[in-house]
Amino acid sequence: LVGRDHINFGSHLFQFFGQDLTRLCGPGEQYLYAFDRSPFLETRHHGLGPVLIGHHINKATADYFEAASASADAPAQVVANWVIGDLSGALNKEGLEIEACRIPAQDLAGLINRIHDNTISGKIAKEVFEAMWAGEGTADEVIEARGLKQITDSSAIEAIVDKVIEANPGQAAEYRAGKEKLIGFFVGQVMKETGGKANPGQVNAILRTKLKSGGQ
Repeated sequence: LVGRDHINFGSHLFQFFGQDLTRLCGPGEQYLYAFDRSPFLETRHHGLGPVLIGHHINKATADYFEAASASADAPAQVVANWVIGDLSGALNKEGLEIEACRIPAQDLAGLINRIHDNTISGKIAKEVFEAMWAGEGTADEVIEARGLKQITDSSAIEAIVDKVIEANPGQAAEYRAGKEKLIGFFVGQVMKETGGKANPGQVNAILRTKLKSGGQ
């Protein structure tokens, strides 16, 4: 038995990485969790031991996580990262408990889904989250109102990449001469041109191809 109501997953639980957490009590009771090498009768946290190491998880937070996971298209680990990361940070900053969270679990799932389907990038998602926390609406409403949809059209990205390479011939020559770390510089310039809305993976791939071929 690890704890009652709040659990501190310490480093000594390393041997249990990959194991699931089991809910051992009924509704209305305090949560009891146990680690066991044998199969669990009821899985609760989707094998998230490694993600939850060092975090305190109470019943309300676990319920929020489950509700968000049920509505999210992304893996449970992604949801957990948002719950114990940005969400917990926002709550702690204002001294709030999860019950007073300004973003319903289903709305957080909506934000995660927009990252998962490439509507927005992970970086833009941070901006959307802050707007949601400030009461500007759901992820879709914020994305639409602020024009934050990710640019995934290859031809549009290629045009911007060509512009950036043309504006930086010295760096392009250095890259072709073997200074490949400059790819970061070019990615940054393209993202700056697009307000951070271009798909990072596409930008990286197109840049490498263009730089290697001499920008053609």
